[in-house]
Amino acid sequence: MQVLTRRFGRATVVDSHLPIVSPFATGFGERGLDRQLPVHREDYPLLDQLNAHAEVGDLSSACHAFRELQARDATRCGGGLHRLVWNTMLKAHANAGDGAGAANVFREMRKYSLQPNRQTFGKLMEASAKEGRVFEAESWFQQLANSEVAGPRAVQYHIMVDACAKYGDAERATFWVEKMVAADLSLDVSCYTAVINACAKAGSPELALQWFNKMVALCVKPNSITYSALIDCFSKAGNAAGAAHWQEQMQQEGMNPTEMSFSASISAFARAGDGHGAAAELERMAEQGHPPNLVCYNTVISAFARSADSIHSESWYRRLLQASLRPDVVTFTALIDSCAKRGDVEQATRWLETMKTESLSPEVASYTAVIDSCAKRRDAQQAAFWLGEMVRNKVTPDTITYNSVINSCARSGNSAQATDWLERMESELLVPDKVSFTAVIDSCVKEGNLQRAQSWFERMLSANILPDLIAFTAIISGFARKGDVVRASALLETASQGSLSPDVVCYNALLDGCARRGADGLAETWLARMKAAGLRPNLVTYNAMLKTCSKTGDVAAVKRWLKTLSSECLKPDVISWNSAIAACAATRPQGSADAECMFRSLVASGVEPDGILLTTLTRAVGPLRRRLLCEELEHMWSNRAKKK
Repeated sequence: MQVLTRRFGRATVVDSHLPIVSPFATGFGERGLDRQLPVHREDYPLLDQLNAHAEVGDLSSACHAFRELQARDATRCGGGLHRLVWNTMLKAHANAGDGAGAANVFREMRKYSLQPNRQTFGKLMEASAKEGRVFEAESWFQQLANSEVAGPRAVQYHIMVDACAKYGDAERATFWVEKMVAADLSLDVSCYTAVINACAKAGSPELALQWFNKMVALCVKPNSITYSALIDCFSKAGNAAGAAHWQEQMQQEGMNPTEMSFSASISAFARAGDGHGAAAELERMAEQGHPPNLVCYNTVISAFARSADSIHSESWYRRLLQASLRPDVVTFTALIDSCAKRGDVEQATRWLETMKTESLSPEVASYTAVIDSCAKRRDAQQAAFWLGEMVRNKVTPDTITYNSVINSCARSGNSAQATDWLERMESELLVPDKVSFTAVIDSCVKEGNLQRAQSWFERMLSANILPDLIAFTAIISGFARKGDVVRASALLETASQGSLSPDVVCYNALLDGCARRGADGLAETWLARMKAAGLRPNLVTYNAMLKTCSKTGDVAAVKRWLKTLSSECLKPDVISWNSAIAACAATRPQGSADAECMFRSLVASGVEPDGILLTTLTRAVGPLRRRLLCEELEHMWSNRAKKK
């Protein structure tokens, strides 16, 4: 007989007849009889194949080798494959991230009365963890802890921390780290880095910094992967300054930025809407010997596209080509989007056609961007055409696509078409969202059809979709413009009592309605509530209050509001002064002197009166006095011009 023992690829041959020791006998750290695992010589290459396929997660090939080994064992009437072989099959499922498949292998293994060991449970945990099944991985961990096998070691805890990190569950990752500490196991740099990664996915840079500071305090030296994770954390939070700071810190610690850290930094600037910052990082990446990949170029192009900067988007597209990279669907969709944001339908269409000539099939986002450009132009007909073109090319529109078409109808003031598209969307078994309903409500309000707007608002509520501030503001504004302050007030009350926090625009919409009705008492009540909600009134707010006074002819209140404007460091504009003088006109002749005084204040402040204000002044002081005041104004302006 011969016995072949192999460790890390080196073999020693000893006299024996049939059995040989598996190449995995010592490599997996098995004990006792496992070190003398009997395997027939002809199975040796098959075992090598199984391990090679398992290493790369090639399940199909690994399964084939495993079943062949089982078939050979059955032919020899063997007692079943050794646990080490089963663990190798579990490794294949673990590396493929197939938790369900690993569980099936485990159940089959148990039928042969084989006792699992720490490695068995470790691979089951790893398979579930890679698939994002954190709770399933925790269940395997618990089974290991409760088994007759010696308890979990650091590697099993690391698997759990890493699983939580992949899932973005920073709280659970912290829990497992604390369990490690309680088990008197030391945390290494990879463990801390995994927790920081979890914080990155959870979008919590503050928590990531806490863990970073903890590891430094415990003399665990961060590596380039740790810094990259921290940079990524600030990137995902859209904090470009924070990402740049840690990139710099990384270099100060003698570590060169990695492709991962540069990519995260580029993304940080892109998320912050800083295309030039993202571009500068890409150039720095290239200068430091890391050729930027297609994803980096796409990020820069998208950053400029978000700010409708087609010139720079297209410039970076050309640089992408110069770098011998082939643009993909993401590239062209970003270029189309940059045109869409400017309402440039023609250029957006050209990019779509270029995309096709590059043998790329436009996706939902590509067509939706073109439709969005039509919406910006208020061209509902073109928007409908492109949705039809999309369907003809066998690309299924989604909710966002339909919303763009509905929005194009809403912007063009065609509520009937907007409604028709929403109903067509429902017929395609797509569920309308807040954007869909809000666009229809807004189109109805713009047409002055408040009854239909109210109907769609109620339908939105019945669909269990909570209207957002845009929807509330649209319908409040509609009723306010009609002077129906009772219904507008009720809607604002509803918004205030829900989970929404009405903003200044929402309150101003109602105050404008109060102004139209001259409901000064109600206006003051809502202004007080607005301040109590921690909102700071702006010029539009105070103009509404002044307009209310103009309806009631309350000159004393006008003076009070003008004084409030001054104390709030807000400068009255021509609308403010027009309302103030209109209040004086309502009390003529008593208010004429006040009107003259206000007109002089207007001129002194540098505000130029328009035709509407001059007409209001005529009502307040009469045509003759208005002419004299205007001559005085011209003389004042003439002297001011000479001094300059």
